[in-house]
Amino acid sequence: MKNLLFLTLIITICFITACKKENPTSITGHVLEFDTNKPIEGALIYLYGGDSDGNFSNPGAYLEKIDSTISDADGSYHFDLVASPYPILDLIAHKELYFSEDVLQGIYRTRANQIDIVLDPHAWLELHIKNDMPVDEGDIISVWGSWGGGGTFSTSGILVDELISVKLRGNDSPTVHWNVTKSGIKTSYDQDIYCPAHDTTTFEIFY
Repeated sequence: MKNLLFLTLIITICFITACKKENPTSITGHVLEFDTNKPIEGALIYLYGGDSDGNFSNPGAYLEKIDSTISDADGSYHFDLVASPYPILDLIAHKELYFSEDVLQGIYRTRANQIDIVLDPHAWLELHIKNDMPVDEGDIISVWGSWGGGGTFSTSGILVDELISVKLRGNDSPTVHWNVTKSGIKTSYDQDIYCPAHDTTTFEIFY
């Protein structure tokens, strides 16, 4: 009788343990190029997990690398993991000639995830800035753009002839803004310029 009770207890414990066993969480998707949706082969994708430091949008100090993989020819990738130890999951994708992408929001620990990662390709914009109709040394030009991080180019004089190269996100149309001041009168201009991926686009500002 005691042996039967003991056996029943063992079976019950094993059943409860099996019921509590967590199924793996899956994360699948494709790495795609911005705008074209072209699949990106050979992208390196890192999977991180950890705790929040109180700032859910930037918990980096508490994340550890769980796994990594490389996207296939069709851009696909896949992870399987037991997610219970990680309140937060984070994906970061890298590829040469592309800006890295961090996917922190929308990764669920208790179900299958389908997440496509879109990478912005590098592109370059070369600006040729030249004062081809000078008035005097008080001629002023200031140039800046919507690409961010490039700052403002500003100079004065009658001999201005400059080439400026800016790295930006390709397959997009950043806006170039410039102000020209001559004879004390300031005139403002702007122009959207399409910059294809992995190419250099030239734009002339002659004033």
